[in-house]
Amino acid sequence: MFSNRKDFDQFHQEIGENCDYDAMRCEIGDIYFNGSSDFSVSDITSASSDSGGGIDAGGFSGGDSGGGGGD
Repeated sequence: MFSNRKDFDQFHQEIGENCDYDAMRCEIGDIYFNGSSDFSVSDITSASSDSGGGIDAGGFSGGDSGGGGGD
């Protein structure tokens, strides 16, 4: 799991994949956070804990736009 663009880009460059950080955040936001890409690692772990391990954060409405909550 990557909390920042630099680590995400570095990892994908090292393994030879062309991935878009913003597109990935949007996709995760659409699926798990009602379309909000403004989430942090803490939000993901909280949503996972609240749902018994399966992420379904239906009421999510906030977070850290930088996603830099930690690794």
